[in-house]
Amino acid sequence: MFKYISEIISKISMKQRLSALAIVLFAIVTISVAPKIVSSFTQDNEELELKVERQRLQIEQLSNQVDTLNSKILSEQSSCTNRFVAREKEVLDLLLSLETEARNSNGKILSTTTTMERKERPRYVEESNDPNEPRVARMEMPSPPTEKTVIVKTDNSKLLKMISNVKSNVQSHIGN
Repeated sequence: MFKYISEIISKISMKQRLSALAIVLFAIVTISVAPKIVSSFTQDNEELELKVERQRLQIEQLSNQVDTLNSKILSEQSSCTNRFVAREKEVLDLLLSLETEARNSNGKILSTTTTMERKERPRYVEESNDPNEPRVARMEMPSPPTEKTVIVKTDNSKLLKMISNVKSNVQSHIGN
């Protein structure tokens, strides 16, 4: 086969020989350089696997951190709500004691004052209807003084109504 190559080449023109040589040279360069070019554009699977593994670990750490922070937020919210409810229950207890005290003192007598009143003053009276009779004058005493008693009682009805309104408002916030 190789002995006929020289005969074939001698029959081809110089221009065709140069073209064939260029094609062969191009093929050799392509075959030797192409794998290097391709490998430079493609990454090694090991590098990609390492990168993916690092990202997976980072995602796991961030996920754990998010879970920790969420549980912390939930516990703080619960604690805050419990403190708020406890404070409102304290306020409700105070309102109940105020209401009890106001009910107990409602209508109680605060003071009683008794005074003696005279309705009339002593007056001078003349008795003589007949001009022929002698005139008699006398002092007429009024009726005895009357006793007047003033009783002052407490009226906490407005206070009780206000306490009841506040108490129902607090109870609606507590959820009872």
